[in-house]
Amino acid sequence: MEAAIVIGEQVVADGERLLGSEHPDTVNARAILAALLWRAGRVQEAIGIEERVVADSERLLGSEHPDTVRAWVNLAVSYGQVGRVEEAIVIGERVVADSERLLGPDHPDTVLARENLAAMRGE
Repeated sequence: MEAAIVIGEQVVADGERLLGSEHPDTVNARAILAALLWRAGRVQEAIGIEERVVADSERLLGSEHPDTVRAWVNLAVSYGQVGRVEEAIVIGERVVADSERLLGPDHPDTVLARENLAAMRGE
């Protein structure tokens, strides 16, 4: 896993150098790096990156873009993982509302958002 993280860090650095720190591909590379860190148990590091990915996605793509919604989901899961349950629930509620409005109540992503929220609440 450590080798994958090193590669992910290099991809982010290359993206920043070649495309700029706000290019969507660079933001996506950061999201992937955060996922790698999360899988390696380095959740606190992942959270720092995920918070930046959320902010960048909102600013660059808008709050309704699927990548932005996905970034919020990832952040909520990470918050839950480190015991920041109330924050995770607030985000989960937002994701459910956004998914219902943007995708409809029966879309698979909306159903998954509801399942995630229920898990965060311990239901």
